[in-house]
Amino acid sequence: MKKVMFGLAAAAAIAAFGDGIESANTVGYQNVTVKANDMTMIGIQFTDTGSADGISINSIKGDFTAGLSSGESDNLIVWDAVKGYTSYFYYVGEEPDEAYDYKWYEVGNEEEPTVDKIAPGQGMWYVRLGTATDITFAGEVLGSDKSIPVKANDMTMFCSPYPTATSIQNIDVANPTAGLSSGESDNLIVWDAVKGYTSYFYYVGEEPDAAYDYKWYEVGNEEEPTVDTIAPGQAAWYVRLGAATTISFESPTK
Repeated sequence: MKKVMFGLAAAAAIAAFGDGIESANTVGYQNVTVKANDMTMIGIQFTDTGSADGISINSIKGDFTAGLSSGESDNLIVWDAVKGYTSYFYYVGEEPDEAYDYKWYEVGNEEEPTVDKIAPGQGMWYVRLGTATDITFAGEVLGSDKSIPVKANDMTMFCSPYPTATSIQNIDVANPTAGLSSGESDNLIVWDAVKGYTSYFYYVGEEPDAAYDYKWYEVGNEEEPTVDTIAPGQAAWYVRLGAATTISFESPTK
């Protein structure tokens, strides 16, 4: 089971963050329990201190399994709308060297430890080789609004860029495609460590009714609009039927 814990430390006046989370300005951390010998989907919601472009992969902390190759170690598989998946593995050589060992390297680019970052709002898979363990992301919360591009007629992995729960009904998509069924509309596919994937579609009936139409419904449970949320640290797929669009998020720290 995935467990997410947030800590937010004071730098100014305390501000409510929602869902039981409190922020003292923008500094915090995120602990995620990754599954044993399995894949865990994670949403990134912090950025390096003093930066807005993401968390450095080699700043992630945890009791990682290290090895000579990706098949002998923990892996990160980071999704990007332009590059697709990029994989990293946690390396140690046969004669450990502090400058090069116990660090993350991009698969296929093993000359130097990676300097890549993962941006707030970006999703990834953590592939664990070993028992369940905690990993920690630490940094700042974005102080500005953010929009995430959604690919045309394709799948986009995303999460909230901020450590707050997100109501599925409040996801702010520009021009979502609505339909009578999941095959005729935009879809959300939310991953959970216990339940696996849960799918939702954006519904409109043949005679639109404001109480029921242009809302998200769980596939197979179409009696009422969903009241589900996407939890802090949780990532999802947006499955777009139509032209490229954006998902917009408002910063809770403003």
